[in-house]
Amino acid sequence: MSIAILFWVLICFLSFGSYYCYDNPAALEKNIELDMKVSTRQYVLLYSLYSYPNVVLCFFGGFLLDRVFGVRLGTIIFSLFVLVGQLIFALGGYIHSYTVMEIGRFVFGLGGENLAVAQNTYSVSWFKGTELNMVFGLQLSFSRVVCFINHTYSIWILVQLCYSIDQ
Repeated sequence: MSIAILFWVLICFLSFGSYYCYDNPAALEKNIELDMKVSTRQYVLLYSLYSYPNVVLCFFGGFLLDRVFGVRLGTIIFSLFVLVGQLIFALGGYIHSYTVMEIGRFVFGLGGENLAVAQNTYSVSWFKGTELNMVFGLQLSFSRVVCFINHTYSIWILVQLCYSIDQ
């Protein structure tokens, strides 16, 4: 296996957690609405809170990657926002606090799309020409596979966790 293929796999897995966590509310919609006693309008706010910071933040994220942090440090920082945001979101679900879940989604949003910018930066630095188009296409396909995995297994994971916590 060539180093380029290995690097492509690593680039794809860079965003695995972000794409998986992004669609967690969709996979758990009914559970969230019933457990938290929120309306559909309130539920949709979870996606809005992710999107609000990204209206302008992707521009600044690119600037921060290029001029301030560099790609490596920026990737770590944006990954930490994703991680911390998802941990806050999960904590909100665990303690049955919808407000904490909302805060978690906002923090998650601070890193999610900027992590995608970093992912694309890595791709552009490793691949050229028609290779680059194929890599972008494969990255997009991989992100859709992750969404499928989320929608298929999140309920199962929830049931397993609830069962193990209750024991």
